[in-house]
Amino acid sequence: MRSKYSIIFAAVAFVAFLYPASGFATILRTADEFGVLGSSTVTNTGSSSVTGSVGVSAGSAIVGFDIPGGPGTASGTIHAANAITAQAQLDANAAYFGLSNMPFTQNLTGQDLGALTLSPGVYHFDSTAQLTGPLTLDGQGNNNAFWVFQVGSALTTASASSVLLINGGSDNGVYWQIGSSATLGTGTSFRGNIIANQSITLTTGANIGCGGAIALNGAVTLDTNSIGSGCGSGGLTIGAGGAVEPLVVPVIEEPPVVEEPPVEEPPVAEEPPVEEPPVAEEPPVEEPPVAEEPPAAEEPPVVIAPGTGGGVGTGAGNGAGHGGGGVGGGSGAGPSVPEPISAVLFLLGGGVLAARKLRKKK
Repeated sequence: MRSKYSIIFAAVAFVAFLYPASGFATILRTADEFGVLGSSTVTNTGSSSVTGSVGVSAGSAIVGFDIPGGPGTASGTIHAANAITAQAQLDANAAYFGLSNMPFTQNLTGQDLGALTLSPGVYHFDSTAQLTGPLTLDGQGNNNAFWVFQVGSALTTASASSVLLINGGSDNGVYWQIGSSATLGTGTSFRGNIIANQSITLTTGANIGCGGAIALNGAVTLDTNSIGSGCGSGGLTIGAGGAVEPLVVPVIEEPPVVEEPPVEEPPVAEEPPVEEPPVAEEPPVEEPPVAEEPPAAEEPPVVIAPGTGGGVGTGAGNGAGHGGGGVGGGSGAGPSVPEPISAVLFLLGGGVLAARKLRKKK
């Protein structure tokens, strides 16, 4: 709902730029002329001041104003039970029912309006509403911001309470649709158009900075009060069937935005992978075979040469004689030969000599 009214406020602001506001709350129509409009009576005590007209209908009693004799004053005309006030009452009734049927932004039932800060919108109370202290209305810079308060029964303000407007625009509207009666406490500084089904009472020193006091079926009672003007319409109007709604804004079609085709960037050429040349494997270094040393030559067996005399030396200088030729010992020391071997050698030597003798005989 908040987004709905935000869009409406922006649209109404555009209309206000094209058609500047007159300063009158358009949904009140002829009733907007009146700062005070009662049904049964209008009574004033003290030096009250009203910007706009003062009227009554269907009753006729107006007491305490210029006619007949003050002490209250009005910048407009005093109307008692005439066609102007009769039409103003009809228009005020239409505004009352239109405001009561608006879809609300937030239900504040049970909450005190004091110390709240409210953005533009429609605020609902199922029954009574109470204001104790300051209520701040933040227009957020919107030229056609409006606040509508739907109060199921009575509205009461404590002494020295206030309604403040901040960040306002050129045509801000504030409306209080009251199900029964409204009473503004002593020294209250109020703002907006009060449309009460029954009566309205302003106690001593209570003021309405901009707006008015309209009682549809009862009296309006004043006591040294000030009622000003200057509240705008907030861009609201009465539409078909009596519904209060924001001004209808002509739809201005903007040419379609031609979207530029997306710029396609050329594909990035992928660089071929750099192939590194294969690393040549070095052939394994074959170590030359280690030349095997030839086996050590075997020493030839020691052969004991036979002695020149046909004997075999077996000892150091000892020899054995055999037949006519003996074996003489050599002058050198020969190796010592074991006895079995010596015997063999001896036999071999004998065999050799025998063979030689045989060859000689032949």
